[in-house]
Amino acid sequence: MPAPAPPAGSTHDVTDNVSSGRISKNPKACEELPARKGENDCSPNALPHSLPPRLNIFNNIRATQDTPRGRIELFYGASSPFSVLPHLDAHVPMQGSPAIHLDPVAEEVQNGNRSIKSYNYQNIVFDHLPSPSPHLDGLESTSYASAKVALRNFLVTSCPRLPFLDPGTLCAHFERMYSTDNRATLLPADKALVTTVLGLGALPLIDLPYRKLFIAQARAEVVTILYDINLKTVQATLMMALFEFQAGSPNICYLHLGSAIRKAFAAGVHRTDTPEAKQTMWALYCNESLVSFKLGKQPGLAEKHITIPQPEDKSNSAYFVRLCTIVRSAYRIYHLDGMVVADLTAARSVHQQLYDFSTLLRKNTRLEIGGQIYALAGEDLTWHIAISYVYYVTELLLFRPFLLLRLELKRRGVNDILRERNGGVEMVELNEAAGHSVKAASNIIDFCDSLFSLNIGIEGLYNHPFYLESACFLLGLAAVLNGSHIQSDCLEKVHTGLRLLRRLGSREPVRSTTAAVEQMIGRIHALPERSGPHAGNAVDDSQQSTATSNPLHDADQSVNSVLPQQDVFGPVEWNDDILLDDLWSMMDWNVGFPSMDLTTTPGL
Repeated sequence: MPAPAPPAGSTHDVTDNVSSGRISKNPKACEELPARKGENDCSPNALPHSLPPRLNIFNNIRATQDTPRGRIELFYGASSPFSVLPHLDAHVPMQGSPAIHLDPVAEEVQNGNRSIKSYNYQNIVFDHLPSPSPHLDGLESTSYASAKVALRNFLVTSCPRLPFLDPGTLCAHFERMYSTDNRATLLPADKALVTTVLGLGALPLIDLPYRKLFIAQARAEVVTILYDINLKTVQATLMMALFEFQAGSPNICYLHLGSAIRKAFAAGVHRTDTPEAKQTMWALYCNESLVSFKLGKQPGLAEKHITIPQPEDKSNSAYFVRLCTIVRSAYRIYHLDGMVVADLTAARSVHQQLYDFSTLLRKNTRLEIGGQIYALAGEDLTWHIAISYVYYVTELLLFRPFLLLRLELKRRGVNDILRERNGGVEMVELNEAAGHSVKAASNIIDFCDSLFSLNIGIEGLYNHPFYLESACFLLGLAAVLNGSHIQSDCLEKVHTGLRLLRRLGSREPVRSTTAAVEQMIGRIHALPERSGPHAGNAVDDSQQSTATSNPLHDADQSVNSVLPQQDVFGPVEWNDDILLDDLWSMMDWNVGFPSMDLTTTPGL
């Protein structure tokens, strides 16, 4: 299967501008808009220009919950899955309930409790926190045989993605920890590393004896190194962050990452020029990049903070670091105060970076985005899964706001726009951008389906629920955009995603995600516009997989094939007054935790 086709109209010229946060605005578009700092300026359709568009964000979500331990308050940025819930409520309302449409003058951070409760997402939003740990009686509470199984599972599935770990040393420390020789003691950091390894290895093995105790020991042991500062405690804390994300507690993961980063700075790991220190710092950078992008959180570790050079070799781990720098570029766009034309240009630039990455990956490694998976095994398969998922979800999030903009235009009955009033942007360009996001979501579903078809017990690994959640939500919105006039490809993919989620079991966060997707499907089928001859044709969730080992579409397939055609909403109607920039502030672009002064930063 060939690598992804180069993005249409792609250019390398703006790559540096995206990476540095400098996006040049379209001069004509700037002239068309009223002055941004005017106190009472309004667009022709009465949307205020009193603040820069990005300061009227709808989808920075604040969630609150009262508990016996006090009030919990959490913030999630616009790239998180939770930011999609208000859009689902707006475009796919619950039957019998009025749609709550997006408010263009909403505050920067909105109360997300309504949509969270609507989809019963409290367990995920507030983390599925562990129950009080069972009584631990040292290692005697577990068995050596079960621990050996957990260790072996970790070495096969997770260890390749943590290059700073030496499997031989890890196994030796494991044997010392379970040794009956009282002289064979381990340092606290080494013991914390081993117990965290056992927790990570045991987590997906639902039927493993003593599984809950391995998990409890990992959480208990990391507390013992809370105040220790050295390279090993940085590694153990990072691994505990990965453990909590896999366990369905992303906020706890984010906090552990912050602790690991601060310890790394305190120990000077970011300035230590040894292979282990380099691998540790770049592993921190990669994992924080991904978690921050997934949750809309502010990353605390920038490339400029790491004085040791980025790996430039042709190893899988080095390519993963390069991919994560592209993830940072994609996330950075969410924080720019730009207009639609500027953000579209920036998104295309990052898309070009993704294409260039996939080309080099195919040329210099055994991995290929969208390539065959049946010939891969061991470390290559592990890296292929990790890199492919990150590649697809980055593309999905990069273009998701354009799909949301297209949905809002549909709701307003806008079938076309005047390019002269919108910086040269045409509807076909919005459809193309939205199509990239839809294609990426479809690729996630197909890729996961092909992985599960291997039947090698891979279901409990690699954060499948998060990627399936993002893909299903986006494809559900795309199905609404398509309406009943277009084939139900998107909805069929959602049903496939639901079938895959059901294979993952009933623990959190899978249980809440599965229920939310089921509810979304029911809402879509109940929409009035789906009351035609195709409306009742719900897809059988037990249907055989239609995914192939080549999840990417052919390079020459139009990304617009799943987007509405010009006649979807009836006769073409021009809306001379519509300005895309008036609606852009509601489309999930995030200014939470601003890292720059928008009034003084050059080029903004």
